[in-house]
Amino acid sequence: TYVCLPQYKISPVSCKSPPRSVPPCCILPTADPSNPALDWLDSPAKILPPHDPTVISSGLAQRDPSLGPLVWNLRWEIIPAGFVNLFLTNLGSHAPSYLYALGRELFHHLDVQAACIW
Repeated sequence: TYVCLPQYKISPVSCKSPPRSVPPCCILPTADPSNPALDWLDSPAKILPPHDPTVISSGLAQRDPSLGPLVWNLRWEIIPAGFVNLFLTNLGSHAPSYLYALGRELFHHLDVQAACIW
């Protein structure tokens, strides 16, 4: 699974912290990420242009998520780590193991410590 995101969405603050320390900007999942069921997926039609001939001819506009998604449209922003093979950002593609280095480039270590104390 590839995750497309702008680099500014990478955050040094974990949303798995106790609820009182989660910043208000974090969006918590609406489903249990350890559950591999497809109830956390929405129809691809919500993000694809519905009148595009390619979408209509391939049947994506009416595709049932239980058939296995061709286009992943998550209902929440936190993606379980085991599902991600590659991150595609506006600066290139990065392995999940490299995100730590990207975070160190984006955030000063004192800012990260202050955010974790918050």
